[in-house]
Amino acid sequence: MNWKSWILSVITAVVAWGCGERIDTLRSGDLVFVGIPAEFDTDSASMGAAISAATGKEGQLNITHVAIAEVSDDGIWMIEATPERGVGRHSLDIFLNDNRLEDGSLPVFVVKRVRHIDADAAVMRAKAYYGRSYDFCFLPENEEMYCSELVQKCYLDANGEPVFESQPMNFLAADGTMPPYWEALFKELGMPVPQGVPGTNPRRMSESDRLETVPVSLTQLASSLPDPTREAIQQQIRQYPETRVQDIYKSFCQDCLGPGHLIPDPDAARAYLMEELQAYREDLDSGRYEIPAERCVSVGDARNYIRVDLSVVLDSLVDAETLLDAFVRSANEGKTLSEEAWRAKWASVANVIRKDFPALPDAEADLAAIDSLMAEGHYILHHSPIFEQTYHPHYRIVARDIFEKDLQNRLPASK
Repeated sequence: MNWKSWILSVITAVVAWGCGERIDTLRSGDLVFVGIPAEFDTDSASMGAAISAATGKEGQLNITHVAIAEVSDDGIWMIEATPERGVGRHSLDIFLNDNRLEDGSLPVFVVKRVRHIDADAAVMRAKAYYGRSYDFCFLPENEEMYCSELVQKCYLDANGEPVFESQPMNFLAADGTMPPYWEALFKELGMPVPQGVPGTNPRRMSESDRLETVPVSLTQLASSLPDPTREAIQQQIRQYPETRVQDIYKSFCQDCLGPGHLIPDPDAARAYLMEELQAYREDLDSGRYEIPAERCVSVGDARNYIRVDLSVVLDSLVDAETLLDAFVRSANEGKTLSEEAWRAKWASVANVIRKDFPALPDAEADLAAIDSLMAEGHYILHHSPIFEQTYHPHYRIVARDIFEKDLQNRLPASK
């Protein structure tokens, strides 16, 4: 750096400091630790509470989770291993939403940077583990991963050795008793509690002298990003210019309620899928419709579910049985909101439509019609006639965690 550049950098830093701005920012490879305040009363039957009991320190922040940050041109992402999703890459807004406490508040996020490490290489290693299942056994030599185990395997020094060393794991609470969660979990797994087995935990990792704390507020960072609801609507309109309010409703409804119903009869679902595949093939052969440019598209703003276009089966990217299984499991096992929570969510989406998208054709009339249907208990709607006529959609809804584990490595990237 020449002297002019050095002076400019100093002036910039001084000005930023004087304006109250943070000099540092989130970087790829930073570690994000999730901490539950000591005074917060967690559900004793949860994994978070069991981790806190075994690794927490009285009166201190209970560190229960760790994720790897990736900052790229398309946004801020968190690579993590979670019980619900296994190993995956999730946007910052999804990460924040997933970690909300029972009262709706956010935990404490502590950002730390690993000294003297190739952070980009660590991120690339983490991506190689996409789709791995969560390691409920907490064992070091299996294929599954728990959160701090993922970090340990990805952060290596110049000699290829882990930056974070393994130590005997402790599952006992401070009073020497075994938390009920661990007893129930390992009884169900049919194995003894791996007390003393070499491993890692987020709290111990957060105390490593290889880490330095970075003064970054994830919540402030998220608030500076574009409104996710508005962005989701804008993206849908860009992808499907003939979108109507009804189609926006369907996207957000699928995001919050999944396929919308249980599927007790997989054989009937299989027969319907085969019929639709045949109809789709005829549509394509007729030249009236084309395969969409984006075959795997997230819905809503939380992006809990993904629309997988049936062309992936027609083009032999994935077989029909695999897609059917993913769809059925998504319908029967996927996480969904209550009807009350969905009504509140749609009210907020409707407000965004009124404020930012009033030019949508028949917007107010469609919003009023949807309100009437919801008041009668009707929540699952079809696409609008113009959407059906223009795009002739053929897809299945798959929960993001199932998609990432079973389909993502075979299919085009989702948006």
